[in-house]
Amino acid sequence: MRDSEPASWARAVEVDEALRLPGAVANRSQGQSMYSHRSCLPMAVVDLGGRDLGDGVSHPERAGMCGLSPDERSELTGFAIT
Repeated sequence: MRDSEPASWARAVEVDEALRLPGAVANRSQGQSMYSHRSCLPMAVVDLGGRDLGDGVSHPERAGMCGLSPDERSELTGFAIT
């Protein structure tokens, strides 16, 4: 979708970002940030490359980052995560 439907991709990024807006209905009672992608990274920066999960570590949960705060993941990945 990112490459073939740019308008749809932009909307997906918008929805993903809205999950982390303070006071949003979706995250009102959550104690942590929500993300659409299983990597716990914003859709705008997530690596959607190949699907091979066997070579190297490319997803935060596989890198031992599951459960880290956004600041901790930002520090480790170099991505500004809000």
